[in-house]
Amino acid sequence: SFISFMMNMTDKSVCKLTHRLPTTVIPSHYQLYIDASQLEQYLFQGKVDIDIQTTEISYEIRLNSFDLNLTKVEYQQKTPISQRFNGS
Repeated sequence: SFISFMMNMTDKSVCKLTHRLPTTVIPSHYQLYIDASQLEQYLFQGKVDIDIQTTEISYEIRLNSFDLNLTKVEYQQKTPISQRFNGS
């Protein structure tokens, strides 16, 4: 099993429908860093760390990034995923 992070870069009408996490994904902590030193040019840089738990197997978690230019998305797993394999 794996979790893929997908950036939801769609038009505004679709974005309104998909801006929420599923009820099976529970965020427990957000840490947000913002560098607003270029606000005169309507630019900012930032980073967000989000701790989540899932209540059931998730193969993807969609992140809303409408009107944002994401340069990097990372995933770190704190606890190992258990996998079962059929066979000998």
